Amino acid sequence: AKARAIREALEMPVDFAIEPQSLKDALDFVAGRYQIKIVIDRTVASTTDVHFSAPGIKLRSLLSILMEQLPKATGFKIEDDALKFYSEVAAP
Repeated sequence: AKARAIREALEMPVDFAIEPQSLKDALDFVAGRYQIKIVIDRTVASTTDVHFSAPGIKLRSLLSILMEQLPKATGFKIEDDALKFYSEVAAP
């Protein structure tokens, strides 16, 4: 049921902007707004500032735009009833 709620949230249109702030703060806002659990892997640059200002797109697209602003390739997936953010590049 939680995974389904996350999938549904990812398809919802976004009606807000993200002012420049850390990825962690932005994802905390999204988690509260959509009532979903978000987990950020420690390999993700969660202190990097991100921003977004194109309301109307799907949440999935907004998250992809935020990930593109990080120094390392980062992705997200639904895992263990949470939306998990992880580095796509293996550590050396």
